[in-house]
Order: sequence, then C-alpha cells, then structure tokens
Amino acid sequence: MLVFPAAMALAQAGDPLDPLRFLLGTWTADSSNELGTSHGATTFKFDLAKHVIVRTNFAEYSKGRLAGTRHDDLMIIYAEGEKTRAIYFDSEGHTIRYKVTIPSANTVLFESEPGEPAPHYRQTNSVHDGLLDGKFEIAERGDSQYKTYLTWQAARQP
Repeated sequence: MLVFPAAMALAQAGDPLDPLRFLLGTWTADSSNELGTSHGATTFKFDLAKHVIVRTNFAEYSKGRLAGTRHDDLMIIYAEGEKTRAIYFDSEGHTIRYKVTIPSANTVLFESEPGEPAPHYRQTNSVHDGLLDGKFEIAERGDSQYKTYLTWQAARQP
C-alpha cells in the first residue's frame, strides 16, 4: 500500500472539513426572488475519500426576467494547509476562488479571494430548523460595500 505523507498529516490533524458537515445533504427550493420564480436543488456531499465536499446546484426559472432559463453550478470545497478554500464554476462561464470561514455555528461564508479580479463575491449559507438560508452578494470594482444580489431558502430532503 502506498501512503502519502500529506495524507497522513491530514488524518492526524483531524478532518478540516468536519465543521461543514451541517451542509451535507440535498436541499430543494421553490421560490420567488429577485430573479424570478424558480425551482432548484443543491446537494453537498463528501467525495474523494472525504478530502473534498462537492456542491452541485441548479435553478430553473419559470417566471420573471430569467423565465425559461436554467442555471447550473459546481463548487468544490477543500482544505489547503490550515485554510479552507473553494472553487466555483457555473453554466454562465464564471469561475470564482473563495476563502471559506465559519463565523458562527451552522453558518459558512464563502468570500472571493482578495487577488481575484473585481467584482468581489460573497455567499453565506446558514442552517437552522431544517432550512438552508442563502445569500449571494456582489461588491463592484472600487466599492467595498456588498449589495445583495439573491437570497433563497431551501428545505433539507429526507
């Protein structure tokens, strides 16, 4: 059996992704929000022998300014040394590199890396009472204040 020193060190240090277990599962939403009326689902699951959490997400819009469109995205959350990071890709061609922090219990904050080109992005996910509350914010070039672009609430599926 071949064992890599980096894998051994991670195993000895504990699971750096463990604080994000509250996100695991499939979450569905039917909502009206800033972009229109939509149906969607988000799944967070461990992959690669629990070295990453993979988030897949879609939203299909039936009414509003995005009627007839579908958004798909993929995020991979991973440990890099003592830091947690994520990389995001979507069906519109965006790629965002995030630093990941946990400001309070059952809340995770994804904020675009300082070196990323503007605009800057921030996504917050909080879980309480079987619901996932989400907020996506954007700070345009030269503006340090984030403005809410989209909010949602999804229910955990059994």
